[in-house]
Amino acid sequence: HKCTFEGCCKAYSRLENLKTHLRSHTGEKPYTCEYPGCAKAFSNASDRAKHQNRTHSNEKPYVCK
Repeated sequence: HKCTFEGCCKAYSRLENLKTHLRSHTGEKPYTCEYPGCAKAFSNASDRAKHQNRTHSNEKPYVCK
C-alpha cells in the first residue's frame, strides 16, 4: 500500500498503517484525549494513550537516584 501524496515514497504492508500515515499529510487527528477539560487530539491511538499516561496519570515511574 503506497502513499499517494506527491513527493512521499512511504509504503506499508498493512492498509491500516497507510491510513495512519496519511493523517501526517492531512492533519486529521481523530483521537481526542479522554481526560475532562483536555482538548489535545492525536493522529493515532498510541500517541493519545502515551499522552494520557504521561500527562494525566499520578503515576511517577521514574525516581531520581
